[in-house]
Amino acid sequence: MMSQRRIYVRKIGNLFISCLSFSCFIAFFLTCLLCLAGIMGNPGSGWALETLPIISEAQTVYEQHIKNQDPYEQLDYHGLTRTEADLALIWKALHEGGLKNVNFTFIESRTLARNIQMVKDGEVVLFAHDLPVGDFEETVFMTIPIIPPRRFEKGIYTIPSHTELLKVKTLEELKNFTAVSSRSWVADWEILEKMQLKKVFDTVKFQNMLDMVANGRVDFAVLDFPNREDLNRTLSDGNILTPVPGVKIVLDVSRHFMVSRKHPDGQLVFEALQKGLKILEERGEIERALTECGFYHEKVKDWKILN
Repeated sequence: MMSQRRIYVRKIGNLFISCLSFSCFIAFFLTCLLCLAGIMGNPGSGWALETLPIISEAQTVYEQHIKNQDPYEQLDYHGLTRTEADLALIWKALHEGGLKNVNFTFIESRTLARNIQMVKDGEVVLFAHDLPVGDFEETVFMTIPIIPPRRFEKGIYTIPSHTELLKVKTLEELKNFTAVSSRSWVADWEILEKMQLKKVFDTVKFQNMLDMVANGRVDFAVLDFPNREDLNRTLSDGNILTPVPGVKIVLDVSRHFMVSRKHPDGQLVFEALQKGLKILEERGEIERALTECGFYHEKVKDWKILN
């Protein structure tokens, strides 16, 4: 009888230990889940994503120069294009915002309209190039301004032999000429339409714009000033486009980075990027980056604005 009681007590004890162990396991498992959720919900805690699919034309510079730098040290933006500077700012901002060891998978850049649609559809998490505020809608997140209104200056580019156009000093004189742009460049297109030019041609691809000007099919295109002392743009075929001296246009809208709401990592990436960009803005790094890469060009600072 005593032996049976001992066996019974032993069984109850083993059952109690088993239940206690299972309860501890469940508690431990739930604690891990809560900690993981807390990390994912807070980019500043150092959550790491293995790779982010993005659209950018700066892959070569990223692989050879940017990704090997310390993201928390001062980066030299001299010699970079604005597209490359944009990617460098995004890379630094994501680290500052808490996404550690972030890496990118580069998706082929197509037309501007197609690139934007890929972000809106969630095919990529972000477009690593600043975009005008008019391109944003409810399917995407919009960061703080990278370029404020009327800080984006562009030149009136034509071929060096177009002496009549190169003499232009006023908007009235410019109205006698034709231009090329893209309707998908909403801010540019609206300005050119308001100028009441002789005609504005629409083309989808940027290279087509350059070729149409270089071949004399249109008089000019409105283009960014490159980071060169002579401000000329040398095309891939060796042709040169030069700005009409002394005059420029400015875009009235701000420009931002676009992050997808539909991509699984969109919310996390946006929160980290937004946080990091605010940090970079506060210490003047965005302004410095756009100045050092030549986007804010000292040489055209006092040129006459035609719009």
